[in-house]
Amino acid sequence: MRGQRTGAVQSSGYEMMMSWVDQNIPPGHRMRSGLDYVLVSYYEDQNAGHQLTQSELDTVFAALATRFTSASLGFGECGWGGQIPSDAAARAALIQRIYAYRVPSVPAYIGGCFYASTGTSARRWSRAARPTGRCCSR
Repeated sequence: MRGQRTGAVQSSGYEMMMSWVDQNIPPGHRMRSGLDYVLVSYYEDQNAGHQLTQSELDTVFAALATRFTSASLGFGECGWGGQIPSDAAARAALIQRIYAYRVPSVPAYIGGCFYASTGTSARRWSRAARPTGRCCSR
């Protein structure tokens, strides 16, 4: 969802994602009803440090649910697209925030998120930042 923040939703990033889906997976295409999962990657540092709001989550995942009617929806990847913070607390905060997202307005939302980074960042999590063992945050 990369783009400029222009209001309640990171408008250009959200619109770019939905536009790409509509152009490359047109209505009636078998992927629209045949996918089991549709997962979104989100990197706060590539969005000016923006933390997603509940309104944004509702909007994005509702739009995906109307396009992929049989799919479970969630986050596939989160992390940093650029420089990874050296501060373990900053890394832990991002992981905890993404894992805690809920979208009760979209029943197909399953949560999730795979923390992606290079090097050993993921191995240096504080114990408090580690997932509870549940694969999804539903």
